[in-house]
Amino acid sequence: MLFELRMMKLSPLWIWTAVSNVGISGVFVVLMTNTMNNTPVDKDWDPNHKTKMCLLAMIGLGIGEIAGALLFGQI
Repeated sequence: MLFELRMMKLSPLWIWTAVSNVGISGVFVVLMTNTMNNTPVDKDWDPNHKTKMCLLAMIGLGIGEIAGALLFGQI
């Protein structure tokens, strides 16, 4: 019970993290797909393939966030 009360203090942080990640991801994926028309490699890609590649790049960002949070927690 005491642990749950302590963790409730972090609820605004969790909500802010979720909202900011959704906003950044939404803007970043749209920005990436709109700028993928300038190189010869991606001219043949359809919009679904472009979105798939952008989301694949977002996996790397997510792994970096997790690793950074763990490192920051140790510091």
